[in-house]
Amino acid sequence: MKKSEIQDLRTKSIEELETSLQAHREELMRGRFDQVTKGEGIGVRARSLRRNVARLQTIIAEKKGEAAKA
Repeated sequence: MKKSEIQDLRTKSIEELETSLQAHREELMRGRFDQVTKGEGIGVRARSLRRNVARLQTIIAEKKGEAAKA
């Protein structure tokens, strides 16, 4: 993910981030499921999806922490 994309994520609301997080998790789950059932998964893309999930979780936690302080 490029730095500009990460900056775009930081400007989104918590609801938008959670929606994106859910979509990434579903895609990762579908890839794992396809790997087991069809033998053709998402391969290397799984790594970037896992990292994006972690990135989104971090940004959400930061935003919730800021909201609690304010």
